[in-house]
Amino acid sequence: MIPDPSSSLIARLILLRSSLPDFPTTVPGCGDDGAMTTYAGTNEFEGATFVKASFKGATLRFSDLSGVTMRSVDVDGLDIDSHDLFFGSLVVNGVDVVPLVDAELNRQFPGRELQKAQTPEGLREALITGGAVAQIPRSVSLC
Repeated sequence: MIPDPSSSLIARLILLRSSLPDFPTTVPGCGDDGAMTTYAGTNEFEGATFVKASFKGATLRFSDLSGVTMRSVDVDGLDIDSHDLFFGSLVVNGVDVVPLVDAELNRQFPGRELQKAQTPEGLREALITGGAVAQIPRSVSLC
């Protein structure tokens, strides 16, 4: 029996995403003053230049930062968590750090490297030992 797509979780998430406003809104309880401006579904910043602007404490979620260039910026405490990281490059001071991040995550989570298996035997081994990959902890924040 094929489930009704209108009742699926994905259909509900798509509906929820499409109902988000395309203008700034206030989110209570976030930010320094108890409120934070939220921009959702906007492309108004594409190609923009920010000079002496503060993004301190800002959170970017489900956002496209491809092609962004940052020069003379303070990145102390910058935290990046991207499932797409390994499909591209992240250059810091002229060095592509993606292979370094990949190697460190493989060291921290033995068996993780098996997710890139190219043969049926490798995929079989990844499925058998995949528990290590599936248990990678994630920190979730609402703001």
